Amino acid sequence: MFAPTGYTALNSIFSETLRMVESHKERDAPLTDCADHQGVYSDTCLLVWEFVEKMARQQKAFILSPSGEKMPVEETMFEHLEPFRSCGRYIDISSGTLGSGDGRTWPLTNKSDEEHELFWSNYKDELFGPNLYCPVIMPTNQTKHFYDKVNESISGEKFDEDETVKNILDLFANDDSLTKTELKQKCAPHLTQDAFREIWAKARRMNPNLSRSGPRKAR
Repeated sequence: MFAPTGYTALNSIFSETLRMVESHKERDAPLTDCADHQGVYSDTCLLVWEFVEKMARQQKAFILSPSGEKMPVEETMFEHLEPFRSCGRYIDISSGTLGSGDGRTWPLTNKSDEEHELFWSNYKDELFGPNLYCPVIMPTNQTKHFYDKVNESISGEKFDEDETVKNILDLFANDDSLTKTELKQKCAPHLTQDAFREIWAKARRMNPNLSRSGPRKAR
């Protein structure tokens, strides 16, 4: 989903977190049944809900209005009954838009599903007006920190940026035919491309030869 420079769309954050959790679990054992995939989904929801609530408390959660204006999202917009599900009252974090939630409250009303869907469809039109289904966005710098925390959480290892840079430089010194992709796979396989880009830039400043792209001939 589209987001202005310096911001990341919530549905992209959810998708990337899901990929990270899934990748880590598959490293330990193949995901073979519905229960495995449900576990990945539930873990992702827990992580993302915690992040978006924190961003809302810090007034760093926004929607991108139809006019392109960034508008803050109140913490109450992230109300949800079950942290293991992506769908909250006002926002479904997997869809990442205002009004994508199911409108459910606690305690649940006595309305039938059909009655509730009709009520919620009309109510959210009135509640959100032209901002209905506008994308929720977060600052990219905060998102990168979140991805690092996710990596620490699922791997049980604290990420050390300096150590990763050193590993890149050491491997390249021993074999300068290694490509950027290969070095990422060896040194930081669970980092996002955005997070690794910062690591790569730091390593490249220390050894400009890393900037050569494509296959490299061994000496």
